[in-house]
Amino acid sequence: MRAAAFLALALAACGPDMPDPVETQAHPEGSIFRLQADLVNQAGAQHDLSVHQGHPTLMSMIYTTCPTACPMLINDIKLLEDKLSEEARSELRVLLVSMDPENDGPKELNALAVAHGLDTSRHTLSVASPTQTKAIAEALDIEFSRRVDGEMDHTTLLALMDRSGRRVAVQYGLGKDAAQFVARLEGLAKRK
Repeated sequence: MRAAAFLALALAACGPDMPDPVETQAHPEGSIFRLQADLVNQAGAQHDLSVHQGHPTLMSMIYTTCPTACPMLINDIKLLEDKLSEEARSELRVLLVSMDPENDGPKELNALAVAHGLDTSRHTLSVASPTQTKAIAEALDIEFSRRVDGEMDHTTLLALMDRSGRRVAVQYGLGKDAAQFVARLEGLAKRK
């Protein structure tokens, strides 16, 4: 009886704007959404890694002053999107997280999105705290380190997540044949 009264009180304290904790569903095993991270996007809005939950999502890490690899990665994403059917392209989302939280903020991320003509209704560029940035990099299997000249050495990859945040494909390197990702994305788009 006491437990039921406590639960009723706890649920009432959540208020009308809070989700009912009993109905909140945990993310599935293997989902990157399980990783707790507070991100801020190119518009200054806060979100977590599940910002594109319900959509197939390409994820990677970049930094805004990267002279070569990151712009090439963004170009690879755009070329991949060009190969998709309209249905798959409209379903796809992209989440790029900065590996340089000390220097990248919403202003720098927005400038990068504008410079590359990214559709910010589907492409999210975000930054997290240094600790959370390292955790995201580890979850994505990305290594990075700052060189003496200020540039960064880093793994370049695209990770394709299904609608619930589980990795279904990964592509290391730049300028690769995107046929594997195109086929996977087309399949995910059909399984709404």
